Amino acid sequence: MSNGPPEPNGAFEPRRNDVDWTAEKNPQIVIAQPGDELAMTLTEAQQVIDDDRAEQ
Repeated sequence: MSNGPPEPNGAFEPRRNDVDWTAEKNPQIVIAQPGDELAMTLTEAQQVIDDDRAEQ
């Protein structure tokens, strides 16, 4: 598992989240499956959802 961007306290945010698009109008941030190469940080997952909403 790789490290994500540093958090304000200097620690690194782990890449262990994914976005579940099953309910297209209500995407959920979920825990990624072990070994998921597309796993992202919580901040990145929220940004993906925010970007999608901005495009609508």
